[in-house]
Amino acid sequence: MIHLIVEKTYKRISSGALYGGTVLISAMVLLFYIVFNELTKVGIGSFIGSGDIGINIPGESSDIIASSTWGPTIGFILCIVSMILLIISSYLHIKKRLIGRQKTMKKTNKKNISKILKRFMPIIGILLLAYLILSIGTDEIASTFLKISPVYILIAASLTLPRVLIRNYGWQLILRKQKINVSFFKSLKIFLIGYFYGSITPGYIGQFMRIPYLKDETGEPVGKLFVNSIVEEAVHTMSLYIMMIVGAFFQMLKV
Repeated sequence: MIHLIVEKTYKRISSGALYGGTVLISAMVLLFYIVFNELTKVGIGSFIGSGDIGINIPGESSDIIASSTWGPTIGFILCIVSMILLIISSYLHIKKRLIGRQKTMKKTNKKNISKILKRFMPIIGILLLAYLILSIGTDEIASTFLKISPVYILIAASLTLPRVLIRNYGWQLILRKQKINVSFFKSLKIFLIGYFYGSITPGYIGQFMRIPYLKDETGEPVGKLFVNSIVEEAVHTMSLYIMMIVGAFFQMLKV
């Protein structure tokens, strides 16, 4: 953030903040992994894993064996994602300074960032999906799906297309308010890309992958497109909360 704020006025401070932040978060992630990897080797055998662990409860004469899984959570994963993005940003910043063409390279770097994000995000998304599957367990996922009635799965699948079309239409209204001209089918394609990444990342954060694709299509500033995505998601979330409140109210009336 310091790098972005003072980039135009204090270039040395801006560069120092970017490089310092990259080194700091890289060292933090590496140190955290090394230290906790050594600690978990002594305590539970591995940094990530699952198995039976003996738990001693005060007042009890014997240990209780509990089936457990352990490993890093979303905070550690987001740190790794941040580290990758900072390394990419530092690399592009150094490249820009060496070439020495500020105005030309500014546009080129943005395109490069967009291209790099498009290349790296699928890999990151697949890694996160694999981590979530391993954390939950394939047997647990399979048994859960088998418990669901096929009728409910068909109903949910049949509602997916109308839901996507309605959300895209709502997004179109927001785009028009911001005077961002994109056709319905173009925005639908970009929305589906974000929808895919959101589905395989924790907290639906992958939905913001629509921003670089929308940037390539419209040429609008990233900040404007980021605000656009935030507003669209906020409207969608608020509509869900309103329906939840209404549903809870009717449920209370029945009780």
